[in-house]
Amino acid sequence: MFCKFTKVSYADVTIEYGPFTRKGWYSIEGTKDPLFVSTIKDIKELGFGEYKAYILGGALEGWLTWDIDIALIGTPSKEAYDLMWKICAIGFAHGIYIDIQLKETIDNCVLNCGGMDKWDGTYIKEMSYEITNYFSNSSAPEGNRNNYKTGPFGLWFRSIQYPFEKNLKRHQEGHKFRSPVSIEEL
Repeated sequence: MFCKFTKVSYADVTIEYGPFTRKGWYSIEGTKDPLFVSTIKDIKELGFGEYKAYILGGALEGWLTWDIDIALIGTPSKEAYDLMWKICAIGFAHGIYIDIQLKETIDNCVLNCGGMDKWDGTYIKEMSYEITNYFSNSSAPEGNRNNYKTGPFGLWFRSIQYPFEKNLKRHQEGHKFRSPVSIEEL
């Protein structure tokens, strides 16, 4: 059987994210990539309870990316922490880094990815939660992220400003970002 995805990109780097460590990572190219499909299948099997999960970023754009960006929408809780921890574990098991952040609304992600034409020029700040403030990789081993603060339920948080400057620049260059997609639609 012919498979469009015959190119596999591999990076022999070590990533540490909180309690997780792995050496050796794969890239993906879009939502039809077999690694993306199998990873999302395993994530969907977890169920999301009262939370909603959205894919955004490079995976939707179809370009080569080394992570899967996920926005988990809901309020901080122990259940959110546990779900995010399990999703990270799936990414580490599959060899694709999952950049998952808990947010209270998807609106700002929609602005950043797909909604630039409607942006009125006002920057918006939002709290973003993760399961740890520690990230390190062997190509940039800086370690702890000092801009995170200890939050509720073991979560760490920081303020993020939308839209991102890199997305504004690409938009001005003519790129039209795809809007976030519910993981349930994939």
